[in-house]
Amino acid sequence: MSRTRIHFKNTTALVVAGALSKMLMFLAAVMIFKGLSVEDNGVFQLAFSFGFIFSLLTEVGVRGYLLRQMARVRSEPAFAQRLFSDVLNLRLGLIVLMTPIIFLILWLAGYSHQILIVTAWLFLYALLDSIAMLFKFVLRAYERMEFDALFSIIGRGVVLGLIAVFFMSKSLTLPNVIVSHLAGAGLECMGLCIALKITLRLRLVNRAGIRAMWATLAKSAPFAVVNVVGILYLRTGTITLSKLAGERAVALFNTADKLPEAVLFFPMAMVNAVVPFLSRNLNDLHTLRRYYDFLMRYILYVVVGLAVIFIMETQWIILLVAKKEYLSASHAFRGLAVWMVASSIHYATANVLICMNHEKWVMRRYMLVFVFNVILNLLLVSKWGVTGAAIALAVSEVAATAFDVLKLRHLGVGMSRGSILQAAGQIMLMSAMLWVFGFMNPQARIGITVFVAALYVGVVMFLSDRELIRKLLHKDETA
Repeated sequence: MSRTRIHFKNTTALVVAGALSKMLMFLAAVMIFKGLSVEDNGVFQLAFSFGFIFSLLTEVGVRGYLLRQMARVRSEPAFAQRLFSDVLNLRLGLIVLMTPIIFLILWLAGYSHQILIVTAWLFLYALLDSIAMLFKFVLRAYERMEFDALFSIIGRGVVLGLIAVFFMSKSLTLPNVIVSHLAGAGLECMGLCIALKITLRLRLVNRAGIRAMWATLAKSAPFAVVNVVGILYLRTGTITLSKLAGERAVALFNTADKLPEAVLFFPMAMVNAVVPFLSRNLNDLHTLRRYYDFLMRYILYVVVGLAVIFIMETQWIILLVAKKEYLSASHAFRGLAVWMVASSIHYATANVLICMNHEKWVMRRYMLVFVFNVILNLLLVSKWGVTGAAIALAVSEVAATAFDVLKLRHLGVGMSRGSILQAAGQIMLMSAMLWVFGFMNPQARIGITVFVAALYVGVVMFLSDRELIRKLLHKDETA
């Protein structure tokens, strides 16, 4: 199979997996928004955020390191097994070491008994989910994205199915929400264990070597800083709101964040599909430049169009997925739409830099932007609450993206002017369509706008990427 067709197959698998997974979890979130009180939703969202922050403290970036290195040694089974064993043993050791420290810190921070208990259960869910993601990264290194897609959909489907049963029977409670998440993550993790054993012949139980684990930890340190600081930076608004504004504000902010965050499946799928290839071709500047421009163009086609709709049709979208009580988060939702665009670009730029062995630069940039984000949150949340948290996150993300774009341009990798102009044209076209058809009901004007935007993208795609289409259709092409 040609390289182009392999990338297309892997991207399709990850896009389908991401779309369905995000859709399933988003539908589950909608039921949670509608089925729980705003206060209980706030407790759930805060504990959910804590669970993922804490799980990353036990993960310290090893899966990013594993993906890049496994892609480079996958043709040598002995090296691949040793690398996988060292990373998995390190991961399990960190869980044992960090768990009591994590909950001691949370207790000292003065959170309520309810927050501690719910966080403990959702921390377990986050651990299962992160182990499953570690296994997915191994499969991605071998470019077996179909397993990623299959088990992601199964796991999320179980979560949605159980929550739907409780919701329709009018018995949805916070404990039931937790049980549903644990069941889905546990099944997904077990399925991936079996896939690794059968497909890649990798042993899951191996003797732990302290020296090898320590060496792996040292090599993955830059990835650790990127991951830990990255998630703290994304959750700073939630933590700040929990202390300055209470659980209700946390619920409003995380509800406004849910849909923009769900959209990120598309850029993540596109980038994840080509990361193994780019990691093996880090010295081929022409290839890196070509892939970077392609990624940016198609990422912007999707996220820019959605951002225009989110910003201009905010009230209708919020009422579609949540109660009227959440309308007070309208301005925050618009700010998070801007964050969605910047975050999509940022995900691609950071991964391309890591593929080029510039993870230390990404680490330093993350630390700088994290400090900037904390300062912004302290200044803006106390003044504007939920809206302030959204502005702080959006401004920080734009700054992080700008740093990465400038760094890549310095390295000779940049986006073409034509691609930038195409995205700008799409923004103007969609904004004009929504304004012109403002007399229609929201569903009609959004439908017409999306149709016209799709035609625009189709024409641009035909003019810009005829060669790509030819390669996808030509079965014997080997480049």
